Amino acid sequence: MRTEEIIQDLRRRIIGGEFAVGGTLPRRHLLLEHYDASNMTVQRAINQLAEEGFLVSRGSKGIFLSATPPNRFRYALVVQPSEVRMEIKDDTLWSAIENAVELYHKKHPEYSFSYYTIRESGAHQPEYLRLKEDLKNGLLAGAIIPRSLDNELLDGLRPHPIAVHDSKSATVPGIKFYYDWVAMTKLALEQLKQRHARKAALIMLATTNPILAVRIEETVLTSSLFSCPEWIQGIFQRTDQISWAARLTALLFKPGMPEIPDGLIVLNENLLPSILSELKRLGLKPGKDVHVVSHCNIPSSRAFQKNTDYVAFNFSRLLSESIAAIEAIRSGNSIKENNPVEPELIIQDKKLSIKQHKNERTVSL
Repeated sequence: MRTEEIIQDLRRRIIGGEFAVGGTLPRRHLLLEHYDASNMTVQRAINQLAEEGFLVSRGSKGIFLSATPPNRFRYALVVQPSEVRMEIKDDTLWSAIENAVELYHKKHPEYSFSYYTIRESGAHQPEYLRLKEDLKNGLLAGAIIPRSLDNELLDGLRPHPIAVHDSKSATVPGIKFYYDWVAMTKLALEQLKQRHARKAALIMLATTNPILAVRIEETVLTSSLFSCPEWIQGIFQRTDQISWAARLTALLFKPGMPEIPDGLIVLNENLLPSILSELKRLGLKPGKDVHVVSHCNIPSSRAFQKNTDYVAFNFSRLLSESIAAIEAIRSGNSIKENNPVEPELIIQDKKLSIKQHKNERTVSL
C-alpha cells in the first residue's frame, strides 16, 4: 500500500474515534501487517500524521494520539484583501484579528490557527483549494471568515462548519455573524449627546452596503441631534485615496457656513488620522470645538487618539463566539442562524484613561 493511502486511512480511523485520544497507536508490527507495507512506508505515514498534529512520538514509549488533534483544535482564519480596500498591514481589522488570536492562544494553548489568504471570488485560487482540502482531510475543526466571500466559494466549503462574519444574508451558508453598524451609530450618537454636542455629521465608507447606508443615514437624521443629508458622507478605503477624508472634513467644517457640526462620527478608524489632521489644520480642537466618536476594532495595536471616544467591535469576543458556535454545530447542537456583533463604548477622560462599557442596545435617542 502506498504512503498516501496509509495516511488517509489512519487519519480516517483517528478522526472516527477508532483509537482513544491520548492513547497509543497500534504497535509497528501490527501496522506493517495490516497495511502490507514496508517499515519505511509506514514510518513516512506516521511522520506525516505527526507533522499534521494527529500523532506524538514519545521515543521508546511508542506513538501516541495527540490530545489536541487538528480536527478539533485547529481553525482556519481566512484573510481576504480586496481591490477597493487598503492592504492588510494598514487595515486595523487584520491587526485586531492577529491580536485576538494571540490572546486566545495564550488563554487556550491547546488551540491553534492557520491563515489562508483568499480573495472574495475565484474558485481556483490555490489558497482556497488548500482550505477545501484541509477541511476535507480533517486538518481543521472549522473555518472563520471575517469578511464574507462569494456564495460560490462558501458553498464549496460545505458540509464543513464555517463562521462567516459581516453577513446576514439568508443565502450565505454557515453560521453568520453581522456587524451591527446601526447599533454602533446609535451608540455614537448617544455619546455625542453625553458630550453635549448638538449637531452631528458622519463619515463612512463609500462601499457600505446601500441598504445599510440608508439605515445609518436615517438613524442620524431621525435622532435628537440636528443633522442633514449633506453632512453624511462616504469615501473609499484605498491607500491612495484615504487622505481624501481630509477634503471631506474641510468641506464639513468650512468656516463661514451657516451651520457647522459640533459632533462627528467616523465609521471606519482607518479614516481617523486624516480627519483629525484636517481638524487641527482648521484650528478645531477635538473634545472642545468638535466632539469625535470613531469606530475601532479591538484588541488594537494602535494608540487611541487624544480627546476622541470610540465605539468598538471586539474581535476577541467574536473569535470566542465563533469557535463556540462551530463546536456546538460539531456536537449536534442547534444555534441561532444570524448573530449580531454588538459594539462596545470606549470613553477617554482627560487623563486618557480608558473606560470600556458593553453596549446595552437599549439606547434612547
